[in-house]
Amino acid sequence: MADKRAGLGKFYAARAASSLKRDQQAGYHWGYLTGDGKTFCTCGFILDTNDDETFLAMAYPEVDLKVGAIVQVQGHRKLPSRKGIATALIVNLKVVNNGSAYIAGAFCQKCSAAIQDVPIKEADDFVALHETTCGVPGN
Repeated sequence: MADKRAGLGKFYAARAASSLKRDQQAGYHWGYLTGDGKTFCTCGFILDTNDDETFLAMAYPEVDLKVGAIVQVQGHRKLPSRKGIATALIVNLKVVNNGSAYIAGAFCQKCSAAIQDVPIKEADDFVALHETTCGVPGN
């Protein structure tokens, strides 16, 4: 029985790892892992709710995006490279057409502009534009 459970555990671990990699490649920021008062974003950013000493700058989208608190906290890394601080984030990602396409939502933490339910290419263009116009130069 232990061998079957170990095999099943490996299956789920491999599936989770491939899902994480897919989300990182798509630029999708979300809290994929939680525990001990911490939430881990797909970009490597860690929100520690137990750390009272840290002041966390928050950004609020101009429209009602249904997002977790972690994506409103500033300090995320750019995806997929996980280098440099991100200004605009893809915050929703949905598979459509039986897996042949994605629709996404994104928002800029600097100017609060947001888009919802657009093709992934349009969300990528939104992020690229806001990284150029609102992002920190040289970052």
